[in-house]
Amino acid sequence: KKKPTVIVGIGDNVYPDGAEEKPEYIVKRWRNIYIDEHDSLKVTWHMVTGNHDWYTDATTQVEFTKHKENKGDYWQMPHFWYLKSFKASSGATVDCFFIDTMIWIGGKETGKAGKGAKDEQIKWFEEKLGESKADWKVVFGHHPIYSAGSHGIGKDMFEELDPVLRKYGVQFFLAGHDHSQQH
Repeated sequence: KKKPTVIVGIGDNVYPDGAEEKPEYIVKRWRNIYIDEHDSLKVTWHMVTGNHDWYTDATTQVEFTKHKENKGDYWQMPHFWYLKSFKASSGATVDCFFIDTMIWIGGKETGKAGKGAKDEQIKWFEEKLGESKADWKVVFGHHPIYSAGSHGIGKDMFEELDPVLRKYGVQFFLAGHDHSQQH
């Protein structure tokens, strides 16, 4: 069996109502289930929030990155949006952009991210995409642009995010929200 190199959590990480400002909920609903029970999953997990994570204060999930209960430092969400760069053994470079689509769509629950968080995230995102020289640009967020699922096409994602991805030549955008596999 091969062990994954990295795992990406694309939101709704602590179901059904987020961590409810209690790090022990992340331990109970993530670490105890995945890390403690499966050695093959003891790798870095890069996380982004989803709508369920914002039902309560999602900053708890950002703060968990440096929490004493994040044993092994597997949970990684240093901010609501962040960049990680990788180099494959072939020499190909990959820039992975992790964005908070709840902030992007202006979800009312995201107020604890700070006033102006949406504009700050968009500015950061466009700057980092413009600076990227990676062979591959991959973006992870929770809400899809296109979906045949129950939520359908997201207006903000379609009108605001899609043009940015196209402008900067992003090859992949991976999302969740509809809790189904579509490609």
